[in-house]
Parts: sequence; structure tokens; C-alpha cells
Amino acid sequence: MMKNNYKVCVAVLSLGLTALCASGCLVAAAGVGAGAVAYVRGELKTSLPLGLDAAHAKATKAVDRLEFQPGLVRKDALTGIVEARTAQDQEVKIVLTRQTDVLTEVSIRVGVFGNQTVSQAILDEMKK
Repeated sequence: MMKNNYKVCVAVLSLGLTALCASGCLVAAAGVGAGAVAYVRGELKTSLPLGLDAAHAKATKAVDRLEFQPGLVRKDALTGIVEARTAQDQEVKIVLTRQTDVLTEVSIRVGVFGNQTVSQAILDEMKK
């Protein structure tokens, strides 16, 4: 009887530790390869089949269409950053990194801990 209780306790603790360690690591992922979308530790990451200039323009337009308060907007030949604030005063940060002439990595974080719904809405606007 005592051995069974011990096994149950060990199993419950193992599951609890696994859940604790996994929380926030990988929340959601979809697709495989280029264009796959992953939401990891509060940050949405994907690649878009666009050059850096086009991706930066789309990020800026997405912020405008979603009626966020614009903030810092900068770009050089390798990286672009678009920052804004939501009506709920959450910081929005879109980081664009040139991978090739026709492929840009996109990283979107909303707020301190991330907001998957708002991040996905920004990505959806960028894809239009």
C-alpha cells in the first residue's frame, strides 16, 4: 500500500515539474519550414517571403491599420524595428531581420509577457 502511494506521488510530482518547466517554452506552433509560425515565450516568430524593405513597410502599415499609437520606427540594410502602443498601453515591438533578398524573419512581442491574439492580428495585417 505504501509503495503504491509513493509511486503515485512520484508520478504527480513528475507531471507537475514537467508542466512547470514547459510553461512558456513553446505555446503554439504551426506549419513546417519557411512561413511556419511559432509562439515562443511570449513572442510570435515567423518568416515572410518579402524583402526587408517590403516587410518593414507592411509592419508600419499594420500598426497604422490597427490604430496603435506609433513609436520608434527604424531600419537599416539588415534590420528593421517598428514599435507602437495599444490602447491598453501595451508595448508592441516588431523586429524584422533580413535573411535573404526575398525572405525576412519577423518577431512580434506585445506587452511584457506577450499577447498571442494581438501578435497574430499584427501578423495577419502584415500578410495583407
